[in-house]
Amino acid sequence: LSSLCSSTPSSSVLSCQTITSIAFQFAAHSALLMLVTETSLCFIDPYDPSMIPDAHFYPNVLNSTTFLFYVVATINSFVFNYPGKPFMEDLSSNKFLLRSIQLFYIMVFACALQAFSPLNSFFQLTQYPVDANDTIVSNGRKPN
Repeated sequence: LSSLCSSTPSSSVLSCQTITSIAFQFAAHSALLMLVTETSLCFIDPYDPSMIPDAHFYPNVLNSTTFLFYVVATINSFVFNYPGKPFMEDLSSNKFLLRSIQLFYIMVFACALQAFSPLNSFFQLTQYPVDANDTIVSNGRKPN
């Protein structure tokens, strides 16, 4: 087997490279989730019925942005952790997988920009306030 490929996959799931990768991904996702939550809470009335725990689901800016964040984080985790060559087919060679990933990114950004309202309705995403759309989609800074 050494004649097939000079490199081998990690012999343990608990290798230094794996643990470091997981730790950095966890830190990045946690920091970004806190940023998304903090930014979204600026656009929510605390007395809004959608904020009552265990009540009927009503879409709001917080759960819509959190959903979109988790979709992007899941796609990014898959792309980042895809091993590619020499152990699997390279992502750029696997056209179906590459196009599927690109389609998911386009779909998420179309939802975030509210470019196709039937898609937002299907995912039960709320209509963003005008100033929230620019803040959440582009720069993540709080409104003045």
